[in-house]
Amino acid sequence: MRLSLPAALVAAVVLQGCIGDSVSDEISTEVTIDLATSPGQIVEVRKRFRFSHDPRDARGVYFSDARLQLLSPVDADLSYLHRVDVLVVDPASPEVSVLVGRAEGFLPGDRVVPFDVIYTDDLRRFASDDSRVTFSFALETNTWSGGLPEGGLTVAATATIQIDI
Repeated sequence: MRLSLPAALVAAVVLQGCIGDSVSDEISTEVTIDLATSPGQIVEVRKRFRFSHDPRDARGVYFSDARLQLLSPVDADLSYLHRVDVLVVDPASPEVSVLVGRAEGFLPGDRVVPFDVIYTDDLRRFASDDSRVTFSFALETNTWSGGLPEGGLTVAATATIQIDI
């Protein structure tokens, strides 16, 4: 089938509009759990992030990938932790949050582990008017670890947010 030049240009424009583009924003935060943290205790840190593109102008915003990395001490591993949850906070009701990712079952020697992506729906409803989103990072220590190493643990949680524009 042959298309005339004007018809081919119209088809290309229509197809480009259907395919669209996407960009990725990487967000991360560091959390230190100090020696005052009791075994089994949950340490929660909330952090606001600004998207590179206004989510209200996007076709969709998705939590696509995340990882947890132990930064210090260098001779420890993530087995001091039982579970780490990443939740997105509803800006209309800050006491309401939705689980988007979870990492658990850390083994001796694990220093970097991926999160399981739990929430695959569009995150635009969680963005505030200033294009920011608040994530909560909840780290639960192990009850059997016998306490944290001297100086505590410092971990970095990093997530990739896909923005379809």
